Amino acid sequence: MPAPSRSVRLLGRTCQADAVVIAAGVWSRQVSAWLGVRIEVAAGTMEFDRAPDRFRQGRVEALVAAARPYLPGADRDRREQEWMDGAPPVTPEGLPLIGPLPGRPRVLLATGHNMLGLMPAPATGRLMAGLLPGNADPGPAARFTPGRSVRCRD
Repeated sequence: MPAPSRSVRLLGRTCQADAVVIAAGVWSRQVSAWLGVRIEVAAGTMEFDRAPDRFRQGRVEALVAAARPYLPGADRDRREQEWMDGAPPVTPEGLPLIGPLPGRPRVLLATGHNMLGLMPAPATGRLMAGLLPGNADPGPAARFTPGRSVRCRD
């Protein structure tokens, strides 16, 4: 008997895959909802906001001003700004969501890293690399499982 077909349809193309990783920041909430799973993640810098597309230049200026005493030699007039769209994904308890979605063992989630941005990417990648073949360290795997804060729709 042939193995079941596993494919993902994205932007009008169908791709074959053994597993899918959703790592879309705060938009992971919407992608998971398409699969019938509601995850608890909001957008925020330090404030909490459900409008991830709103850019707050004032918040950036406040961060730059707060850093001035710690960076006395920095040339603030020559600084360049490059910002990714949206705010970082924030979970209610401050821990990322890393692991399979409930009821979807081959759909893994990697989001909710809060204000840490890309800094935990190597550790997240290592955990994901263990989760895919099923040999992840059980301690972190349990601590970050999306199952702790999701709601499935009927």
